Amino acid sequence: MPSGRQLLLLMLLYFGAHLLSRVLVSGALELDEAEQALWTQRLAAGYGAQPPLYTWLQWGVFQLAGVSVFSLALLKNVLIALTYLFMYLAALRAMPARLALLASASMLLIPHIGWESHRDLTHSVLVTTLASATILVVLRLVERPRAALYLLLGLVAGLGILSKYSYALFFAALALALLAGPRGVRLRAARGSSPAGW
Repeated sequence: MPSGRQLLLLMLLYFGAHLLSRVLVSGALELDEAEQALWTQRLAAGYGAQPPLYTWLQWGVFQLAGVSVFSLALLKNVLIALTYLFMYLAALRAMPARLALLASASMLLIPHIGWESHRDLTHSVLVTTLASATILVVLRLVERPRAALYLLLGLVAGLGILSKYSYALFFAALALALLAGPRGVRLRAARGSSPAGW
């Protein structure tokens, strides 16, 4: 089992290799990358059919590192790395570290995450990152509810909606799953309702 430092080094190597390969393979932009290069020329409340958060983040990266394939790949790889990290931290709350590492790494087997997210996705990458962050916050809330975590959940949920509108479906499904779980059943019983009543 790798230590925390070894795990961080492995992640840096893996995502660094993706970043380097994207920069070296071609200077031509993929469809979503080209959209970002165009849309970041001005800040707006929305872009086409997409909410604005990814473009706002990309605009910020462009301001710091210049408009380039490197800047496009940098933001994307940081977000993908955060997705794996959040899933690892969430899995740690339910299983030993070795299994949590496997749970996080197993996302490589999902083509949409393991391949397409590196190839040509933007908003989907961000919504996946925020969905994994939401799962982590919700698990912490289930363990020990605190006001700060409710505020954090609201922040993550708001950012999720600003990342891609499909986040609302994920959040609704997560809420229903929580209500169907043991704590949700106890909460409904305490309020005098039954599963058939809602």
